[in-house]
Amino acid sequence: MSVVRVGGRSWSSDEASAFVKRYLTTPRENWAYPAYDAYPGAPTDLVGPQDLFAPELLNAGLSLRAYYAFLDALEEVNERLAHVPTAVDLATAKPDDIAAVAHVIGVLDHPRIAGVKLTKLSKVLHRKRPRIFPLYDEHIRRCYQDGPGAPVPPAKDRLWESFATLWLEAVRVDLSTQTERWEELAALTPAAGPSITPLRALDIVGWRLGGPFGVGSVAIEPPAGY
Repeated sequence: MSVVRVGGRSWSSDEASAFVKRYLTTPRENWAYPAYDAYPGAPTDLVGPQDLFAPELLNAGLSLRAYYAFLDALEEVNERLAHVPTAVDLATAKPDDIAAVAHVIGVLDHPRIAGVKLTKLSKVLHRKRPRIFPLYDEHIRRCYQDGPGAPVPPAKDRLWESFATLWLEAVRVDLSTQTERWEELAALTPAAGPSITPLRALDIVGWRLGGPFGVGSVAIEPPAGY
């Protein structure tokens, strides 16, 4: 049976395709597509105040306190983001590219942005670099950290930048070893809707696989390359 894998979890390709198609074609069921993916945001490849409202469309909106804290951190976020290429896919990213992405995520370490962690930050940054910045939430964390096949074991007091380096490499392996599958899933967007990247398709599948009740199966061993 053909399967699609996210971290230490896998799902049959047919079931994953059916779910992604449903997610992308039935907005009346209150899926985030196309709302999140079509949200206009700031007309630049750097983060503007408008972009801070995008997480709301993935049910991860900022509190007023967090909004002001994020605004205060925008200059540093954008200084780091400017070093992340816009035309590189995570699947083919070099170590320097991954380090640049992890360094942006490192803004959560020095200093912390009150009320903002990787879930909210990733939902802002993915839209600015949708080919190289993965989305993150508790569901995705479970795929990459929970279970015997998870490639990024938890570690106490690990900095966000250090975690990001390991996690990004694990996502890169998932993308690069299943390239055709993620491209097929990304191509399921309706003709009239906004396109998505393979990285966004991975998030849709990972969100379902890492849900509190789960689907698919948990791998016994991580795939080669982790």
